[in-house]
Amino acid sequence: MMAQQLGIALAIAIVIAVLFGRTKMEAAAAPVWRSDMSILGLIWRLAASIGVFLVCYFGAGMLIFLLVKSYYQGRPCPHSRQWLPWYRCGLSF
Repeated sequence: MMAQQLGIALAIAIVIAVLFGRTKMEAAAAPVWRSDMSILGLIWRLAASIGVFLVCYFGAGMLIFLLVKSYYQGRPCPHSRQWLPWYRCGLSF
């Protein structure tokens, strides 16, 4: 089932790329790294991307909450020692 969904997603991505003309490399594409970027600018972009990720992560969680609520109802929440990496390594703070 997962392979089927992956195939469908790949087909949709190809159709979108063809429709919007993104199948060939653009000569005037902006480079990933610009020499005029400052360290402060990079730190700001990193912080902004972390913030956007968190908003998307929790937003998606709120969207699916009603679908998974019945599954998790009655199940205990695991203790932090089971899922925090430093506890697994034997470190404690």
